[in-house]
Amino acid sequence: MARFISRDLSWLAFNARVLEEARDQTVPLLDRLKFLAIFSLNLDEFYSVRIAALKQQVEQLKREKGEDEPQEILLRLHQEINRLQEQFGSCYRDQILPELKKNGIEIISEAALTEEEGNFVRDYFKSTVIGELGQIYILGESDLPFLQSQRSYLAVRLELKSEESCEDIAIIKIPSEKLSRFFILPNQNQDLTKTRIILLDDVIRVSLTDIFPQYIVRGAYAIKVTRDADVDIEDEHSGNLYQKIKSQVRYRKIGKASRMLFDAEMPKRMQKALRDVFSIRKEEWVQGGRYHNFGDFLNFPTLGKDELQEPPLAPLPHPLETAESIFKSIQLQDYLIHYPYQTFDALLRLMNEAAIDPQVKKISITLYRVATQSKVVEALIHAARNGKKVVAFLELKARFNEESNFYWASELERAGATVLYSIPGIKVHAKILLIEREESQIVNYAYISTGNFNEKTAKIYTDHALFTAKREITDDISRVFRQIETPKRSVAFEKLMVAPHGLRDNLYELIQEEINAAKKGKKAEIIIKMNSLEDREMAKMLIKAAGKGVSVKLIIRGICIIPPSQHPNLKMISIIDRFLEHGRIYYFYQGGKRSVWIASADFMTRNLSRRIEVAVPIEEAGLKSQLIENLSDFFRCTEKRRWLCKNQIDEKEERELVKSRAQLEIYSRLNEESKRN
Repeated sequence: MARFISRDLSWLAFNARVLEEARDQTVPLLDRLKFLAIFSLNLDEFYSVRIAALKQQVEQLKREKGEDEPQEILLRLHQEINRLQEQFGSCYRDQILPELKKNGIEIISEAALTEEEGNFVRDYFKSTVIGELGQIYILGESDLPFLQSQRSYLAVRLELKSEESCEDIAIIKIPSEKLSRFFILPNQNQDLTKTRIILLDDVIRVSLTDIFPQYIVRGAYAIKVTRDADVDIEDEHSGNLYQKIKSQVRYRKIGKASRMLFDAEMPKRMQKALRDVFSIRKEEWVQGGRYHNFGDFLNFPTLGKDELQEPPLAPLPHPLETAESIFKSIQLQDYLIHYPYQTFDALLRLMNEAAIDPQVKKISITLYRVATQSKVVEALIHAARNGKKVVAFLELKARFNEESNFYWASELERAGATVLYSIPGIKVHAKILLIEREESQIVNYAYISTGNFNEKTAKIYTDHALFTAKREITDDISRVFRQIETPKRSVAFEKLMVAPHGLRDNLYELIQEEINAAKKGKKAEIIIKMNSLEDREMAKMLIKAAGKGVSVKLIIRGICIIPPSQHPNLKMISIIDRFLEHGRIYYFYQGGKRSVWIASADFMTRNLSRRIEVAVPIEEAGLKSQLIENLSDFFRCTEKRRWLCKNQIDEKEERELVKSRAQLEIYSRLNEESKRN
């Protein structure tokens, strides 16, 4: 069998697929700009986590059996990143900017300002920008500035007017976290079809002579540092984990640089001076363009140009939102909700009603990535203040979400809720809610989701969630919470598959059942939709199944370590579209019974072996059919489907006569169901 693909190279292939959407001229122009922003943000995170981790491995001389040496992988990664960066720059310069101009939007530099525009920009700088600049550093004359990770700065080359041979370098932070990166210039000709925009970077460049009156400004060049953000807490088994995580999160802000981007136009002498001053190694000194932090283009002004972006898909109402009694409705039947096609309001209604319902005695929940302004946590706080017992397990090890989780933890505790924190040595990734309600007897209501309790991401991530009062499932959810509270305790489950103690073995058994059926000449089929497939043993099992005659279909958004062409029975696709595919669905034919599960777990070693994850069976025929139809939509999709081939970025297919786009098909079908209801 061919060697598995490096997980990091596979991830870069995923980001290349994101970049392909930006280069695709059939995608609306402003959406192409957003895909450039997503590519940039993804790459920033990749540098701060994966590149940083590989560098640590190199430094510690670690090597995993069967893997390329970290140094070799780093070299290959840098080569691929450079190739993608060239495509990125070409796409922006040669495609996006000219197309924007054709459509009446011109992004200009300070050199293209008219005299009137220049005066307007200087006035804006004096009235608004200068107060947000913070301290301005001149190297050698002040303490060395600390460059914050993922923030853009201008390195300004200065020459004293009184002494021409005397050069200095100033460092100015671009305050894009406080001010819009995009400044719309006044319309001089009253032509409402045209808009000129200058970036905040260039607003500052225009005013450099005002900032440094004693100097001649010889140039200003963008720089940006990416720091190691890989908080090393996965394998912590002892001590005060809360304090360790807090300490590590603080370290992230001051961690070692894994990359410093610089403007390619910067003079070499100035490059060397900056590398020396900031102790940046040559391999960490990465050539970029005139502007950094393209992630800000997610907030590029639309300027009323609705025709330049995808028409909105308004989230559809869900039957539970208008049910006379939400608890009675869930008792009568299971409900499935599909985000972002349907609104988050059904969950919020359930939680808000639970908060005030005198029959509700206890609410238990796992919180992984919580919104900055969380209506979910506000409902829990309300419930606690109303005398309900609220138990919230809050995962502090949710990367880049730790500080928000710290805040909400303190708010919950202040309201009287019981807050359980991260378990040493394991991460709780399950997304579950349990409500205990006193009726004629205690009745439990459960919510199990593939996505987080986060109303913000529920608008852009595709996820699935089950509302149920079925005793077998709610009892199992109760057992999961007991396992979280006492993690060393062995727990058996009736309906759920739960990691780390059973999910892997349960999946092996389900796959083996399909293999056994195929050996007998019967129909055998596996369809798995997930974000990433990185676990080698699971990959081997799927390859084995395909080799034994099982039809194996994989829908994988990101990492996939399985090499192409393993067997004609093994088909692998990826979907990149307007929503981020996030929901995990497991399907097994099972002799026609068609077993379908939604889950929080990808097929990654960390999910299967080092996390608490939950997979729940969808048993009601109508709900099961919804998910199976969704899976079929992805393989029928011709406009956004890519087959994972050798470089994992095959061109989207254009041969099919019937055009199909899975996400729009799913929305359309749910819309029709909504009208019938």
